[in-house]
Amino acid sequence: MQRFGENGIRNLPAYSVYNAALEYRPSASVKLTLLATNIANTYSGDFVSSRFSVPLATSHGPMLPTLAAPLTGARLFFNANFKISHGE
Repeated sequence: MQRFGENGIRNLPAYSVYNAALEYRPSASVKLTLLATNIANTYSGDFVSSRFSVPLATSHGPMLPTLAAPLTGARLFFNANFKISHGE
């Protein structure tokens, strides 16, 4: 889990991102990996917009509107590594 404070570089409210990975080695020469990122699909979107954005406080006046950069949505990755030895 990664925790991010309010109104950081992406101009989003405070949030947490959950990622998980599983690794399986069926043999000494094979490694299989499954990786899930942003499992909760927190603040995901395709484009920078005012959706989810946190305005900035000004010293003397109204809040300053901002644009928020959304996170990449939930994704699932699979990786397979094979060690190939060349016999002599």
